Amino acid sequence: MVTAKVSQDGQPAVPRAAPLHPSHREGDPVAFVERDEGVVLRPVTKALLDMWGSVSVDGPQDFGSIREQVRAVRTRSRSTSGF
Repeated sequence: MVTAKVSQDGQPAVPRAAPLHPSHREGDPVAFVERDEGVVLRPVTKALLDMWGSVSVDGPQDFGSIREQVRAVRTRSRSTSGF
């Protein structure tokens, strides 16, 4: 078990040795979710509209084709990760 202390400001410091989900990266926002058994760190996800304009494209896009590609990637990812 990894332990930490709360600072004088009331902020907990998460030790580097604490296991984080592989999807968590430096600088990512996290939420502290209170549960009966303690506090859980959860990633704060962005809404799709928050991502609008974050990728530049050339020309018109076929969104039907894009959706199919995303479905295929997610299906492969889930089948290999066990989720």
